[in-house]
Amino acid sequence: MNKYYQRIILGIVLLINTCTNPFSTREPEEPSGSLSTQIYEPAIDPFIVIKNFTRSIEQKNITKYMEIFQDESVDPTHQFRFIPEKYYLEEFNRRWTLMDEYDYFNALVHSANNDFPHIKFEIADSAIILTPINVSASDDSMVTNNFKYRLVIEYVDHTDEYFATMILRLAKSKVSPEYWHIYYWRDYAIENIYTKTWTYLKLKSVSGVGSD
Repeated sequence: MNKYYQRIILGIVLLINTCTNPFSTREPEEPSGSLSTQIYEPAIDPFIVIKNFTRSIEQKNITKYMEIFQDESVDPTHQFRFIPEKYYLEEFNRRWTLMDEYDYFNALVHSANNDFPHIKFEIADSAIILTPINVSASDDSMVTNNFKYRLVIEYVDHTDEYFATMILRLAKSKVSPEYWHIYYWRDYAIENIYTKTWTYLKLKSVSGVGSD
């Protein structure tokens, strides 16, 4: 083999070694945007329920929001209850049902402008603490501490802000899939600022009670 062909062969070898193999595997690129925030994890523990609760509110996802709460037809021992701020007890003259919850949230997230309102929900305390409701319930029923929340709702022409405290109780479904749900939600005003509670927002969204 003469030197000319040797040089051609050497060049081909070098070219193969320096080029990227088009059939080799590579690390997938990160998706653009915050796609990870669109993910709702199966609620296999109570902390995931609270995470999905926050996510569904901010994304105005009615279906995922309603999945957070316990369906009493599935587990009648843990019927969903919303306990309003006591200042508004007269307006809540009957038990607040899951249908009431749906009506309120549906009214809140729908508007003439498809982009509004923008909603931001924050847990103001540094951490949520979960404890068993009783000694024998550590595996299937938990209660949170009384933690502060902040809810900001931005409309086209104004912004409403709500800040108060809440307590949640959560239970694990007794049927498959054994996911956790919220079945009890109690609302408390801070320093008697009643119009900044979630209770006030629910009343205003559904019936106009207490609206400005």
